[in-house]
Amino acid sequence: HLSSIIAVCIENCISQETLLRVSMIDVLTQVHNRRAFNAELSKELSRACRSQHPLSCLFIDLDHFKQINDNYGHPTGDRVLRGSAQTIKEQLRKTDFIARFGGEEFAILLPGCEKPQALQIAINILQAIKRQQFRADDDREFGITLSIGATTCPTQQIVPCGLSDLADLLVASADKGVYQAKAQGRDQVCFSPFNDDTALQTEEVELSNA
Repeated sequence: HLSSIIAVCIENCISQETLLRVSMIDVLTQVHNRRAFNAELSKELSRACRSQHPLSCLFIDLDHFKQINDNYGHPTGDRVLRGSAQTIKEQLRKTDFIARFGGEEFAILLPGCEKPQALQIAINILQAIKRQQFRADDDREFGITLSIGATTCPTQQIVPCGLSDLADLLVASADKGVYQAKAQGRDQVCFSPFNDDTALQTEEVELSNA
């Protein structure tokens, strides 16, 4: 009887762990979801505070995604999201964290990355996606481009008492970089400095300098 009770308890624990893990995964793309990203961001900022290592963040937006759905249909749009997520993931290190932030947006955490390394990863993603070809239901082939915002939280600004504010600022800075990339014509990376005025300036990254 005791063995049966223990077995049921173990099974319940496994079920709860499985449900928790599933709740952190985006069903369509099979990468993490926004809820998982928020939890990981808090964890990585705490780790960066202890180790005094920088933390970089990339925000990625698929250019003209609405036109893909309009021109080729939503099933093709879903394939683009799945294929793009896997291609992006292939450019990352094992320690990096990718999540579908919402719609056609992805967010990436790059632990221990200074600005140059974060920009190189962003450029690698940009170029890998440009090489990728997608196929519509009617066999038409097409490619896509990305707008990427990047930012880096320097070690001197990572303090335990302000981790929540730092998390918001990190996301806001990377997101501002995306808006700048889109405003400048898309298909590019823009670096948004991490500072207390929510990164009012951005810096376009020239691929030729990579």
